[in-house]
Amino acid sequence: MSTAKEKIVQTLSLMKEEDATIVLDWINSNFVLSYRQCSWNDIEEIEPDDIDIEMMAEIDSQPDCNEFVSINDYMAKRFKNK
Repeated sequence: MSTAKEKIVQTLSLMKEEDATIVLDWINSNFVLSYRQCSWNDIEEIEPDDIDIEMMAEIDSQPDCNEFVSINDYMAKRFKNK
């Protein structure tokens, strides 16, 4: 992912949900996104590499890896002890 896209994702992850929704609506109304012209059949299927296999094994062995944590919950827990 490019630096610009990474910065956008980071910025969005810190926004309030209402603000992120406004940005998403703006993007959808001002840009033609390539995914709208694709289907799952257009995506090349590849075999997982060693890193993918290692991550999947970690997910299977650690129950904490299977639960979704919102950014707000993560930030609250991360910075609670500081």
